[in-house]
Amino acid sequence: MQNKIDAVLSAASVTKILQLFDQIEAEMPFLVDLSNDEIASLNKMGDKGQSFVQDAMTLAEQDDSFLPRSFEVAAMRRDVDLTRALPPITARISRLKELLVDTEILVGSDAFAAALEVYQAAQRNGKGAGLKDSVSNLSKRFSRKSKKKTPDEEPPKS
Repeated sequence: MQNKIDAVLSAASVTKILQLFDQIEAEMPFLVDLSNDEIASLNKMGDKGQSFVQDAMTLAEQDDSFLPRSFEVAAMRRDVDLTRALPPITARISRLKELLVDTEILVGSDAFAAALEVYQAAQRNGKGAGLKDSVSNLSKRFSRKSKKKTPDEEPPKS
């Protein structure tokens, strides 16, 4: 039997983990959910833009006399600082997501392999009406629907 992962995640642990995610979100109340159209309409900083932003930040902090009075250098500083703070968090969450997805795939594979083993053993060794019905029910997973043509789909006869 394939059993590459053997773990238990209790309901209490799931609840605790979800509460920890709630705590993480509470630490970042500024998080937003953008639509694809909103994302497409925004300026993107990108890797090359980082030095441009930093140079502009330095210039604004050194001499803001040329900026409109409505421009807030402190607000720009907060944005620049946030652009530096978020990537390590994003990377860590991305890594966690990769681990979760891979684990979900592996445990699903284990469960399916075990189910196949049960099905095959029941086919070979199963006796009794109750087991026969269960095997029949399990076999539906592997049945293929025939592609019978309806009278409308049949080619015209010549």
